[in-house]
Amino acid sequence: MSTPWVIAFVLLWLVLVLVVLVVLGLLRRVSEVLERSVAAVSVDDLAVGAPLLSVIHPFDLTDDDGSRHRFPDLLQSETLILFIGRDCPACEMLLEQMTDVGATVDGMPLFLILDADEHRSHVGVSAALRVLYQRAAEATEAFNNRATPQAYVVDQAGVVLERRVPGSLAHLREMAMHQRQRGGDRHTTHAAGDGAALAAPR
Repeated sequence: MSTPWVIAFVLLWLVLVLVVLVVLGLLRRVSEVLERSVAAVSVDDLAVGAPLLSVIHPFDLTDDDGSRHRFPDLLQSETLILFIGRDCPACEMLLEQMTDVGATVDGMPLFLILDADEHRSHVGVSAALRVLYQRAAEATEAFNNRATPQAYVVDQAGVVLERRVPGSLAHLREMAMHQRQRGGDRHTTHAAGDGAALAAPR
């Protein structure tokens, strides 16, 4: 084989290798973009649940003693409602982080909701957490909830203020903090409005 043919053959291979490397690089970039796009889709967006500012219809719950409670009458203030399910790895991971959590998360009352045929011991719920049990999936239907774990912040009237699929205790704390900040903003707004009203000439 003559020298020009050898050079042409080597150049052809070099071009082929270069094209393969470019294609692999493009595929890697496309893969990274797709991964970021998937990660950007919040789990909240994929979950089905009661929309913000919707009003949850009343239903009954029972506690560990069998006492019945009417929702939302049992709520004394804005409250975190957390749905937990059995055979739910994400729930197990979340509950492992909640062993030192009591009846509140950063000052906000917390209620866990389980199905009536589940017991806190079956799911690994700490004794310090307040658990309420639903029958015939009443709470699940009222919240249009199809995912566990799923958390809501609800006010005394049963209005949904926030919804999230919590992946950690930090997410629950963020929900409590967010509502506390919003409450402070509302208080500041009302106070400013009251001051303006007092200062306004009659």
